[in-house]
Amino acid sequence: MDGLFVFDGSNDLILDKLNNEIKEKLLELAQKQGLLQETSNIGDIDNNVMMQIFSPLITSQKIMFCQFDNSYSSIQCEKNFTIVLEDYLGYLFIKAGSENLDFLQKSLKIFISCVKHVCGPNVHLLKADIERRVLVNNLYDCWFDLYLTKQSFLVEAVEQLLVNAEVKAKAFQGLRHMEKLKEEYQKSHGLIFVNDKLLTLYSSTQAQVLSAADLIFLNIFAHTVMKSDASSNAIHSSLLFLEGVSKDKQSGCIPNIVHVTNIFENIVLVLLIEHPNLGITNNLFDVFFAVQKNRNNQSQGDVENIKQSYETMDLHIRSVQESFKKLKSNNTDLEENIKVFGVKWDIMKKSYLEYFKTKSRNALLKIESNLPKINDSLKELFSLVTFQSSNTSLGIAQTTEISHIVQECLASFQEFITVKSTTNFSIASYLEEFPGLVHFIHVDRSANRHRVTAPNIEITADDNVINLRRKVWSMVEFSRQYLDKGHLNMMWKDVAFNYTYFMWFEDQNGMPVKPKSIPNLSLVSVKPQFNVGLLAGDYYERFIEACFPKTNPNKIKCYELYCVHLGLVTSLVVLEHCRRLAATINDIVGTKKSFDLL
Repeated sequence: MDGLFVFDGSNDLILDKLNNEIKEKLLELAQKQGLLQETSNIGDIDNNVMMQIFSPLITSQKIMFCQFDNSYSSIQCEKNFTIVLEDYLGYLFIKAGSENLDFLQKSLKIFISCVKHVCGPNVHLLKADIERRVLVNNLYDCWFDLYLTKQSFLVEAVEQLLVNAEVKAKAFQGLRHMEKLKEEYQKSHGLIFVNDKLLTLYSSTQAQVLSAADLIFLNIFAHTVMKSDASSNAIHSSLLFLEGVSKDKQSGCIPNIVHVTNIFENIVLVLLIEHPNLGITNNLFDVFFAVQKNRNNQSQGDVENIKQSYETMDLHIRSVQESFKKLKSNNTDLEENIKVFGVKWDIMKKSYLEYFKTKSRNALLKIESNLPKINDSLKELFSLVTFQSSNTSLGIAQTTEISHIVQECLASFQEFITVKSTTNFSIASYLEEFPGLVHFIHVDRSANRHRVTAPNIEITADDNVINLRRKVWSMVEFSRQYLDKGHLNMMWKDVAFNYTYFMWFEDQNGMPVKPKSIPNLSLVSVKPQFNVGLLAGDYYERFIEACFPKTNPNKIKCYELYCVHLGLVTSLVVLEHCRRLAATINDIVGTKKSFDLL
């Protein structure tokens, strides 16, 4: 059974994504509870029935949150059925299924990440905008398929296509023609993906830096688009919200008009044009979270923190209002909504000031009744500033021109890079130097790099290959559980294979450095909690900060190495192989690395 549900603050179901097995189970529950007749079928389960089935769980979740600030994260049921829950801006996301708890939590966070990228902070678009709801579902399905088949998505890192300097130069030469966009669109990016691998990236100097998580998401988006329509002539456009680099002031909600076109079979050009109202959208993004923080404080009766959260909200709203003053717009609806928002905020502000002065219960009730109105006004403003003021056809003519130029530049290399993308490099080239080595995955986790180097595992019906793929996926998932508990070095074995996982750190000069203490993030109560990975939040950035609390994380290099050896290989040989393998990665990616056991 597998199901995904999203409920708003009024317990209304705004999205569900169910397989047939869980639909049949819900039908059975609805019939037992008298919500449907015994003769009803699956098609009779409407949103009202779903809301009544889940109402006890949602109500219990709210009570746990409001009275104890200790809401459910997961619920284990009989027959290995598990429910995981996550809140995002007042919306409750629920994932239910028979997978293990870690994967259910991860997949739910990935779905929320898809929602953030497609809807920004306005989750209600899942109900109001059919196209965006379909896009979120398709993105999630595509991620799931890629996670099960591609190593780069398993470890959530960017895999660079390893080609010679001539091919790199030709690809970059094609993207350099994006400089023509500077006259009209000063902030832009261009990427070329070959299958699931990144060939090259070009960014204009004024554009916000793309994070590794953004590159992974754009790869998923390109796969999703090509899966729905592989026409080589079509340009698919959408407004998406990228995260950017966390240390940048403008990060978090960077709207981009994204164009995707198929240059050749399995070779995709992705062109991004940054939204001109970036400052406003980021300020609005901050206000959404500040308003939700206030609602949480008041629902929990946290009177002591209400003033602090009000001051934060006031600061962000003043920033938004200053940004609106500088905005040049002929949109009368936007101007009217800015005025309406100002009036609503003035009323709200007076209620807050009255409350701080008198501690009146009536003033607090006024605040509680007006916060939803502020939230609705924010949704309207965000929609007007981003979706309704964005023309997704912007840059299509330039995208067409650039795609033709890139086609010409890569025409003579098309067959080579397509074949190369299916193998990149083979483990066979390592067998003589590392006898007994079956597979390895190396990941550079240094600040905003997250580059993976690994031999290809074919998708084939061969039993040996299928078994190896299953073992590699199991190895990565197993090591993540222990990394979260603070274990950086691991070695274990089964009947057939030896498995090793190492994480180590270096300074900017490539010298090994050791953390004073290794965090057990599974016990840390700081929110938000991240699963090991990037798409649902940069786990590694938080991990490095915890390992080196007094050091700038950008000055610490972090590496991961997974290895699979035949079971006959001794532990000493495995360790020696890992040391030499980490050093010889230079032959592939061209960077010097040391390896030091912690």
